[in-house]
Amino acid sequence: MEVQQKPWVYQGDPDLVDLVVGKADLSCGGHLIAFLMADGAIRIGASIHPAQYINRLAVQLRQMGGTPIKSVMVSKPCLRHEAVRRKLVERLRNYYDAGANLFRLPGEHFTKEAETILQFSQAV
Repeated sequence: MEVQQKPWVYQGDPDLVDLVVGKADLSCGGHLIAFLMADGAIRIGASIHPAQYINRLAVQLRQMGGTPIKSVMVSKPCLRHEAVRRKLVERLRNYYDAGANLFRLPGEHFTKEAETILQFSQAV
């Protein structure tokens, strides 16, 4: 029986992601990023430079008085990271809160859906 590895290279405090995850090599694609907000909602993004992306969003949220980021999950590199993000958004469309640009669903359900998609898209 094959043991599947988790597709996440980082899970935790958004302020520490730059200590673990650097800019992705373009030949490897980019990263899927999941933001767990303080109110339990989830925001989904994708970037070749996750630390910059996370930091920019955190600054924007502070400036606009938005809900702060509680934690983040950053995937291993995916060759088609934007396509992965779009596919995940499509699969979670029933949980989308358009007014807030967030998804409202249990974290376990999000993780299961994300890992299902990521298992097919990880760069080798």
